[in-house]
Amino acid sequence: NNCGSVNPGLPAGRAAGDLMIALVNQLESSAVNTEPAGWTRIYNATAATDFRVFVYYRVATNDAGDNFTFTQATTCSSLGARISAFRGVDTANPFEFAGTIPAGNVATANAGDLDTGTEDTLSVAAMTVIAGFIQDNRTVTEGGGWSESFDDSRNVTRDYGLSLHYQLQSAAGTK
Repeated sequence: NNCGSVNPGLPAGRAAGDLMIALVNQLESSAVNTEPAGWTRIYNATAATDFRVFVYYRVATNDAGDNFTFTQATTCSSLGARISAFRGVDTANPFEFAGTIPAGNVATANAGDLDTGTEDTLSVAAMTVIAGFIQDNRTVTEGGGWSESFDDSRNVTRDYGLSLHYQLQSAAGTK
């Protein structure tokens, strides 16, 4: 709530070599940010409704470098972050894209549903991960076969929600 830093707890049971994914939901598009050291940003967007979202990743080393601190200053409102860890990921190529998350993999809506459209996986046993950034309190109910890493919402200065769902795919192709 208001200006400051957010330091989400690291996932319990994480091990060196796990892929960690961090989500940040910031409800103040004009805030000045200091991003987390040692983490790679793969997504950053500002919505017309005055909030910014970020996705970062890091391969866990189980040392102090794993810690995550995101700071907002100047004009501030609400800020939240969460981290998940996944084991057995190819850490040299953890994603089926290079650089940042492609625009075609992003869906936005101003309605009650979190819809993704279709995604093409290239590898057998790929993991599809859905990050949800919501500007208000709510609960996300995932469809059959999906697992939930977290689904958080906060009623603070300006309400927000964060969710992360995942599903292991049995074959490559359009999902």
